[in-house]
Amino acid sequence: MFMSKKSSRAFTLIELLVVIAMIAVLLAILVPVLGEAKEKMKCLRCQTNLRNIAIAWDMYLNDNKEYFYQRVNANHTFGGWQGAGDLTSYRPLNKYRGLDVEQCTQENAKKDFSCPSDQGDEVLYEGKAFHYFGNSYQTNEFLIGPNRYSPPADEGKQLYEEINKRLLNLKRAGVTQPPETLLLVGDNNWFHQWNKQDEFPAFWHGRPCHHNLAFLDSHVRLLPIHKNLWITGEYRVLPFKELNGMAMEIQYEIPQPQP
Repeated sequence: MFMSKKSSRAFTLIELLVVIAMIAVLLAILVPVLGEAKEKMKCLRCQTNLRNIAIAWDMYLNDNKEYFYQRVNANHTFGGWQGAGDLTSYRPLNKYRGLDVEQCTQENAKKDFSCPSDQGDEVLYEGKAFHYFGNSYQTNEFLIGPNRYSPPADEGKQLYEEINKRLLNLKRAGVTQPPETLLLVGDNNWFHQWNKQDEFPAFWHGRPCHHNLAFLDSHVRLLPIHKNLWITGEYRVLPFKELNGMAMEIQYEIPQPQP
């Protein structure tokens, strides 16, 4: 006795088109979701870097009699490798991340000082900030950087004069703002975004005008940077609480980015 074979049935053209349409719909839904998840993972990796950098700064201060690091371009060259900009090979914070302070290679610096969302700055240089400065991050220049500033405009002259009196040989004890509100270091473009004189691209984490920022107490958040606002409800750029009133007087009324 022979078993009868079941006849095979092929897909019709309409059925194939329906399947293709369903796949296309699923891809349209999944691709943006996967892209957002990938960007979020990059953001979290960047935040880990900044948290480690903030902790390293605490260690640096403990080892250097509480003095903040001050020299030309210190806001960029505190850690990492020399970079294509050839600013300097001496990177004092490397010591606290297990890296050489003068002979650190690009590959060795990448783990701690390269943001995976580094978009660089097409206005000032080509390529990533990490490649140019040897570091994807920039400090609050009123803590770590030059020890003197020229006022950007007449209305800021008195404030900058008072800041300059306090910047020279600045120690942690000289900082009077609460550490949980004072910005310490963030994505490379954050300080330029804050500076009212400059217009810089700021799309490192897929949100305009937002940057990952580490505070003096070492916590990290993704926040919108408000142009030329020294004091906001989310952070403070000015290290000296006694100058808050003077800073508030010259804050510009500029439309702020949406969170």
